[in-house]
Amino acid sequence: MQRILVVEDDPLVSETILCVLEEHYQVTLASSASAAASRLRDEAFDLVLLDCILPGGGVADLVAHAERRGAVVVLTSGDPGQIEAQGGGRRPFLAKPFSLNRLLDVLATARAERFASLPAPGCLPQVPTHGGPAMPPSPAARSVPLARRAWPAVLNSTAWAAALHFAAATLFALTRAPAAATAAPRPD
Repeated sequence: MQRILVVEDDPLVSETILCVLEEHYQVTLASSASAAASRLRDEAFDLVLLDCILPGGGVADLVAHAERRGAVVVLTSGDPGQIEAQGGGRRPFLAKPFSLNRLLDVLATARAERFASLPAPGCLPQVPTHGGPAMPPSPAARSVPLARRAWPAVLNSTAWAAALHFAAATLFALTRAPAAATAAPRPD
């Protein structure tokens, strides 16, 4: 099973993501850059889902560390300007708020792209020999369509409740933000 490190400082968002991803990945959570750096030092991960804005910063260092360790980094942020700040779109990016379906699609695509260049264990690359037929596609090359077909299976009661909770929390946060901005006292 693929291992993913989810680095998110909002506990509601990280728990919602955990509920959805734990059916497909072995998930580890970290709520800060220092906790994520510690996990990356001690453990190996295939994917890192990384919030671009963390308390204490250190996101650029985490990206570099994760990629040196061979992990694919998928960035998330509510600020579209973070795409340029974190590498100009060279990495997969999810703009918040995102749907859980979009999250699964982006992770499956990132994982497939990482492993697409590698032959399946015990198989030769897909090259016809002596004019014969090509070998069948490797499991890595078939993973994206399988992940998309598997999405309805994710909608069990736990994942569905988590998705609704995530949507409600996002809606609440979006409607609360403008009121908080106008209610803040202005310096004289």
